[in-house]
Amino acid sequence: MIINGYTLKEDLQNANSGFSKWGFAVKNGKEYFIKELIKPVYPIDASSMPEDLYRHRVDYCNKYENKFRRYFGQINRVSRGNLVRVEEFFRCKSKYYLITEKIDGNSIRIEYIASTALDKKMLLLKTVAHCFNDLHSAGIVHFDVKPANIIVKMTKTGNYTAKVIDFDSGFFNGEVLEESELGGDLTYLAPETFLGMYGEDVHPDEKADIFALGLVFHEYLCGRLPYFNAEEYEYPYEAVLDGGELKTYLSDVPEELRDVVTSMLDIDPKKRPSAQDIINVLNFLTNQEESHLKIENLEINFNGNYGKLIKLTKNAIVYNNTVHPSIAHQTKNFPASYFQQKQTSITNEQYESILKQIINAGLFDFASVSTGSVTGPVNNKLTCLCSNGKIYSYSAVGEPDARFNAISNILSPYCEFPEIQSEWYVTTGGYGYSTSSAATAAPSTHGATDSHTNSDWFETAGDL
Repeated sequence: MIINGYTLKEDLQNANSGFSKWGFAVKNGKEYFIKELIKPVYPIDASSMPEDLYRHRVDYCNKYENKFRRYFGQINRVSRGNLVRVEEFFRCKSKYYLITEKIDGNSIRIEYIASTALDKKMLLLKTVAHCFNDLHSAGIVHFDVKPANIIVKMTKTGNYTAKVIDFDSGFFNGEVLEESELGGDLTYLAPETFLGMYGEDVHPDEKADIFALGLVFHEYLCGRLPYFNAEEYEYPYEAVLDGGELKTYLSDVPEELRDVVTSMLDIDPKKRPSAQDIINVLNFLTNQEESHLKIENLEINFNGNYGKLIKLTKNAIVYNNTVHPSIAHQTKNFPASYFQQKQTSITNEQYESILKQIINAGLFDFASVSTGSVTGPVNNKLTCLCSNGKIYSYSAVGEPDARFNAISNILSPYCEFPEIQSEWYVTTGGYGYSTSSAATAAPSTHGATDSHTNSDWFETAGDL
């Protein structure tokens, strides 16, 4: 079946989707997520109903379409990648459709997230909080916040990232919705939303998102919802409205984080923090952690056939090139200057800036865990001496690690590694390649970013 140029891969389904059907479709060779909205239904046949009813439904659909074109356009304008953009919003015959990018795979299970180190979870909370701060700052209320609509993935650096999806239940902040337009997942429903659904004069706003987000954050941190009397109440909002307390399981997290999550669950929307307030608390706690683990010096070994050693101190960056011992005997013509140790003086401000870039890029998360022993060929290694006297070490086994490339990019303005000349690759025999192939196969490398050669350039007797 083809809908507006999108070829469905299979029939649309409505599993866990409320008032919609969804599936995947292909257009111009690219796969997309497609959602069919069950409501509203555009009246196609004017003869099937009285004219005034027909006009009423047409007017309603036109207003709906105009609103959501503006709404989705606003989301797209503030999206920085973690808010999944709406690629298209259109009507085909009597139905409305949303098209977004396809996000591969399932979200990481909450139980797994809760079992990981606090610093990783803090980074996830900050990522999600930034998403909702962007939405709320743009005047958008998501209104269907739940784990299923926050897709959590693992990055190449071993951290969590998140993508927020499913915006078709939302509205512009300040917009007054009809009772029939109020709703959401009952588990994550804000107390004021329930009151509005049953006719009370309350109008949910972005603080309804914050209540639901408090429940989600508690699950990320603890692996479960806060405690409430399940014999009396089926959902958290029922317990809150009846004066029952939602008891958290946050005794092991910093007090500031425990307080902000608890305040997100307050019955009074005005007492809940904004998304920016949440970010401020998370930034404060992150800065505290950075201060506790103040790095005195950082030693980096970018290994491989041709590696680099870099030591960062408060006064200077000391660096030099290396050749892996397993191939050193196979080469000649490398000048002594290639291996010469160099030094670049830096100020305290530059030192702090470099560390901040490394931490902000998620390259310091290994410091919170014990790496243990490493077996097999080690290509990269990073060691930190911290002000608390601890030494943290991270090793990448088997192949180059993206973290080292990122660190290399950060340090490249300070480390002027010499260009490698092709004639330096002439071998003395053994397992090396021939002189003729070396001249064409070896690249020219510039700066600290080119720290590895292709494994095809040398044949060795064993693992590097």
